Amino acid sequence: MLEWIDFFFKASILCGLLTTFLLLFKKNALRSFSDYLLTAFILCQCWTILLFILVYSENILDYPHLYKSAAPLTFLIAPLGYFYVRSVLFNEVAFKKMDFLHMLPFLFFTLNYFPFFASSTESKLDILNATLLDKNVAITAQLGLLPESFFYILRPIQTLFYLAFQWVLVLQFNKAFKVKEVQEQIGVVISWLKVFTLTNTAVFFSLVFLIGLYLSIPNIFEENLLSLIPNSLLSISFFVGCTYLLVNP
Repeated sequence: MLEWIDFFFKASILCGLLTTFLLLFKKNALRSFSDYLLTAFILCQCWTILLFILVYSENILDYPHLYKSAAPLTFLIAPLGYFYVRSVLFNEVAFKKMDFLHMLPFLFFTLNYFPFFASSTESKLDILNATLLDKNVAITAQLGLLPESFFYILRPIQTLFYLAFQWVLVLQFNKAFKVKEVQEQIGVVISWLKVFTLTNTAVFFSLVFLIGLYLSIPNIFEENLLSLIPNSLLSISFFVGCTYLLVNP
């Protein structure tokens, strides 16, 4: 992995952790329902990026039981982003009963990878060594009950679904509230939510690009230039979102 991409990933994790600290532990922190949702969203992203770094740096060999732990968590990121936007716009203080249905993909993929999670350390190390020798194994080897291609296809579909609803919420709310007295305050909120949703959209397109390469090119990891483009977009998009929130709390 190029050094500057590695820098953006690590800087994003640092900014994300600093942001969660400010959201929850700062002296005058509100600790609202929205803050907890945003914290969960950021931490899921940070964990996903951390596992990506561990695999590419081969340090995952020191922590074999962490491998694939980020896969189910990725199915919480898009719903958490949507719930965060909705809670900010409509001052929500708790989940609705039906909201827990949105956790089903996360639970499904947790069960899907359970055989791998329950396997021995030796078995995990064998798989990791094969993966590090040929990173295409991470895409082709079936570690769960379903083929890995199912994961790579379903994840962008889920993300697109929630992103579409995020944009609908933001744009419709902006049109509905035109009261002059509160327009400035609403404008600040909408501006942040647009940045938040834009960075999520950039992450989505980077993800689609990367997965498209994974599924269409047999030896994608040998084609470094191709694989670095979406990885660069992913790292920069998440970095922009984290630093914007850190600078504009």
